[in-house]
Amino acid sequence: MWKFYKLIDKKIYFFLFIHLIVHFIKIKTNRLIVTKLNNMDVTILASNFNDGFFNFILFSFIWIVGNFILNMINRYTNYKVKSYINKNINQQIYIKTLKNIKNNNVTINSNNEKHFIQLFDNISILDRIFERLLFTIPKIIIYVIFYLHSLLNFSYFVLLFTFLFNIIGVYLLRKLNNLKKTVVTKLYDLEVESRNEHIKFIKEKDEIDGIIKIQDEKVKYKKDELFYIHINNTTNELFSDVLLCFVYCYGFKYLIGDISPIKPIELMYMGVNSSNFMSFIIDFIDNYNGFKQDLIHIGSLNESIN
Repeated sequence: MWKFYKLIDKKIYFFLFIHLIVHFIKIKTNRLIVTKLNNMDVTILASNFNDGFFNFILFSFIWIVGNFILNMINRYTNYKVKSYINKNINQQIYIKTLKNIKNNNVTINSNNEKHFIQLFDNISILDRIFERLLFTIPKIIIYVIFYLHSLLNFSYFVLLFTFLFNIIGVYLLRKLNNLKKTVVTKLYDLEVESRNEHIKFIKEKDEIDGIIKIQDEKVKYKKDELFYIHINNTTNELFSDVLLCFVYCYGFKYLIGDISPIKPIELMYMGVNSSNFMSFIIDFIDNYNGFKQDLIHIGSLNESIN
């Protein structure tokens, strides 16, 4: 992993740092409007509605303009980093690899032809690797840390319950996902086999018993795939709803009394983010696993990267 980070010039890390800082600020500013609503005194608004409403409209306008500026900075820094990777890393590695092949007089024959054909495809895989390493995974980590900090300030017990509950949920969903992958792999093999049988039938006008058998198997495995997709989605929704309900029920006691530490809208914010928390954990795992799979596919570029 670290060898990819070493390929990037230090000055480009400045743009990446700005990009991730802006991402964090956007998370904070997206909560500002919730905090503003949370701090508004309903009694004052009722007696002086026009002034209160105007102030909130003004705050919302500033928030929109601020978010627009942040988005512009975010897009520009993203563009700078990706442009650098495309020009100074992808292109150079590709050309360097070709020069190594030429200088070493490597003979391309039927045995290694496929290996060298894949070289061109591997360049596009590098884009995906850097996208995960520099943008997707760091952003997920920033969100998770920010939300864990918010939960910590809200309740130690809710933080512990959310953490353990999500571990169980992610484990079950990964197991279901692995079962689904097995079925998808089998479906792919059957699709290839079905295509071959179809070509054989067209050429030789052979019996269709083999085709019918394959089609029956495809229907069976497609049914299994749909079943696992249904169970996966249902499990995800169930865990999200249970966690959302738990946060609401636990936080209800904080709403009682004349001076409560939080207000309903703040509790709603915590609950919604709790239900989304597991999705971010799964995204992190999927991206990390995807990164490891990409490493397997770029074996032909390892010498150039090193």
